[in-house]
Amino acid sequence: MIAGPVYPRFVEPRLVEALADTPVVLIHGPRQCGKTTLAQVVGTRRDYAYFSFDDDVTLAAARADPVGFVGELPERTILDEVQRVPGIFAALKSASATCGAWRGSDRSMHCTGCSRWLPARRHA
Repeated sequence: MIAGPVYPRFVEPRLVEALADTPVVLIHGPRQCGKTTLAQVVGTRRDYAYFSFDDDVTLAAARADPVGFVGELPERTILDEVQRVPGIFAALKSASATCGAWRGSDRSMHCTGCSRWLPARRHA
Protein backbone atom coordinates (compact mmCIF):
# COMPACT_ATOMS: atom_id res chain seq x y z
CA MET A 1 0.00 0.00 0.00
CA ILE A 2 1.28 3.46 -0.91
CA ALA A 3 1.05 6.06 1.86
CA GLY A 4 1.30 9.81 1.42
CA PRO A 5 1.45 11.83 -1.77
CA VAL A 6 2.70 10.08 -4.89
CA TYR A 7 4.82 12.36 -7.01
CA PRO A 8 5.03 11.84 -10.77
CA ARG A 9 7.90 9.59 -11.80
CA PHE A 10 9.44 10.86 -15.02
CA VAL A 11 10.86 7.39 -15.72
CA GLU A 12 7.40 5.76 -15.63
CA PRO A 13 6.83 5.89 -19.43
CA ARG A 14 10.22 4.24 -19.98
CA LEU A 15 9.33 1.47 -17.53
CA VAL A 16 6.01 0.85 -19.28
CA GLU A 17 7.83 0.77 -22.64
CA ALA A 18 10.44 -1.67 -21.31
CA LEU A 19 7.76 -3.97 -19.91
CA ALA A 20 6.11 -4.15 -23.34
CA ASP A 21 9.01 -6.08 -24.87
CA THR A 22 11.30 -7.22 -22.05
CA PRO A 23 10.46 -10.16 -19.76
CA VAL A 24 12.44 -8.90 -16.72
CA VAL A 25 13.01 -5.24 -15.88
CA LEU A 26 15.26 -4.13 -13.03
CA ILE A 27 14.57 -0.83 -11.29
CA HIS A 28 17.64 0.13 -9.29
CA GLY A 29 18.73 3.22 -7.47
CA PRO A 30 19.66 4.60 -4.08
CA ARG A 31 17.66 3.91 -0.94
CA GLN A 32 14.36 5.74 -0.56
CA CYS A 33 14.28 7.13 -4.12
CA GLY A 34 10.87 5.64 -5.00
CA LYS A 35 11.70 2.31 -6.69
CA THR A 36 9.01 0.37 -4.82
CA THR A 37 6.43 3.12 -5.26
CA LEU A 38 7.09 3.26 -9.00
CA ALA A 39 6.81 -0.52 -9.34
CA GLN A 40 3.61 -0.63 -7.30
CA VAL A 41 1.97 2.25 -9.18
CA VAL A 42 2.73 0.72 -12.58
CA GLY A 43 2.04 -2.82 -11.36
CA THR A 44 -1.31 -1.99 -9.78
CA ARG A 45 -2.57 -0.59 -13.07
CA ARG A 46 -1.58 -3.83 -14.83
CA ASP A 47 -2.59 -6.42 -12.20
CA TYR A 48 0.90 -7.45 -11.15
CA ALA A 49 1.34 -9.66 -8.09
CA TYR A 50 3.69 -8.20 -5.47
CA PHE A 51 6.29 -10.11 -3.45
CA SER A 52 8.75 -8.48 -1.08
CA PHE A 53 11.87 -10.19 0.18
CA ASP A 54 11.42 -8.18 3.37
CA ASP A 55 8.87 -10.90 4.19
CA ASP A 56 10.75 -13.69 5.99
CA VAL A 57 8.69 -16.54 4.47
CA THR A 58 9.10 -15.23 0.92
CA LEU A 59 12.81 -14.64 1.52
CA ALA A 60 13.36 -18.16 2.89
CA ALA A 61 11.49 -19.77 -0.01
CA ALA A 62 13.48 -17.86 -2.63
CA ARG A 63 16.83 -18.53 -0.93
CA ALA A 64 16.11 -22.24 -0.49
CA ASP A 65 15.16 -22.83 -4.14
CA PRO A 66 15.50 -19.78 -6.45
CA VAL A 67 14.67 -21.79 -9.59
CA GLY A 68 11.58 -23.34 -8.04
CA PHE A 69 10.50 -19.98 -6.62
CA VAL A 70 10.75 -18.27 -10.02
CA GLY A 71 8.97 -21.18 -11.71
CA GLU A 72 5.95 -20.76 -9.43
CA LEU A 73 5.55 -17.00 -9.83
CA PRO A 74 2.42 -15.56 -11.45
CA GLU A 75 2.76 -14.28 -15.01
CA ARG A 76 3.05 -10.65 -13.96
CA THR A 77 5.09 -10.17 -10.82
CA ILE A 78 6.92 -7.48 -8.87
CA LEU A 79 9.85 -8.73 -6.79
CA ASP A 80 10.91 -6.12 -4.24
CA GLU A 81 14.26 -6.02 -2.42
CA VAL A 82 15.86 -8.50 -4.83
CA GLN A 83 19.37 -7.74 -3.51
CA ARG A 84 18.47 -9.94 -0.52
CA VAL A 85 18.37 -13.04 -2.79
CA PRO A 86 21.44 -12.95 -5.07
CA GLY A 87 20.58 -16.39 -6.48
CA ILE A 88 17.35 -15.07 -7.94
CA PHE A 89 19.17 -13.28 -10.76
CA ALA A 90 20.49 -16.46 -12.37
CA ALA A 91 17.08 -18.11 -11.98
CA LEU A 92 15.31 -15.15 -13.64
CA LYS A 93 17.86 -15.00 -16.45
CA SER A 94 17.56 -18.72 -17.10
CA ALA A 95 13.77 -18.72 -16.99
CA SER A 96 13.43 -15.71 -19.28
CA ALA A 97 16.03 -17.02 -21.77
CA THR A 98 14.90 -20.64 -22.01
CA CYS A 99 11.19 -20.66 -21.30
CA GLY A 100 9.28 -20.21 -24.53
CA ALA A 101 6.23 -19.19 -22.55
CA TRP A 102 8.03 -15.98 -21.58
CA ARG A 103 8.78 -14.97 -25.15
CA GLY A 104 6.00 -13.16 -26.93
CA SER A 105 3.68 -13.44 -23.93
CA ASP A 106 2.37 -11.16 -21.23
CA ARG A 107 4.81 -12.66 -18.72
CA SER A 108 6.96 -9.94 -17.22
CA MET A 109 8.43 -8.84 -13.91
CA HIS A 110 9.59 -5.72 -12.13
CA CYS A 111 12.49 -6.18 -9.76
CA THR A 112 13.54 -3.46 -7.35
CA GLY A 113 16.65 -3.17 -5.26
CA CYS A 114 19.18 -0.81 -3.84
CA SER A 115 21.93 -0.04 -6.35
CA ARG A 116 24.74 -0.42 -3.84
CA TRP A 117 24.07 -4.18 -3.84
CA LEU A 118 23.28 -4.69 -7.52
CA PRO A 119 25.50 -4.63 -10.60
CA ALA A 120 24.79 -1.74 -12.94
CA ARG A 121 24.08 -4.02 -15.90
CA ARG A 122 23.01 -7.67 -15.66
CA HIS A 123 22.06 -9.13 -19.02
CA ALA A 124 20.82 -8.27 -22.47
